[in-house]
Amino acid sequence: MEKKPKVAMVFGVFDILHAGHKHFIESASFLAEKLVIVLASDENVLNLKGEFPINMFNDRLQSLSKLFPDVKIVKGDDELGKWNIVSVIKPDLIIFGYDQEKMKEALSSRAGIFSATNLVSISKYKDGSLHSSTLRKML
Repeated sequence: MEKKPKVAMVFGVFDILHAGHKHFIESASFLAEKLVIVLASDENVLNLKGEFPINMFNDRLQSLSKLFPDVKIVKGDDELGKWNIVSVIKPDLIIFGYDQEKMKEALSSRAGIFSATNLVSISKYKDGSLHSSTLRKML
């Protein structure tokens, strides 16, 4: 039996937590001994999506911590595209959601820096219709 990687990392905003987020994090947690969630800062959400999240960083952190008490959650880099958090944590595996292809490509282009890190993607939950942006529009 192949040994699980020690540390895996996922990235996200996790603004309006839903079953798709739960599927993503639970699926990722099965792939390694320890999972680290890198939570985007409010400023980076603004830079990425053109608007602040509905739930500010501390609220999103608290919600994730309650739902996943055994998972380490850290704040993402202050500057987009730096990937300093990857250098600090040194995960064996970085796991992306089905809708994070651009992020996966961006990180893949820097793969030489993270040579010991494997990059994989998790399939979407059901039909993929659950998205925080869709839920946000309904509010």
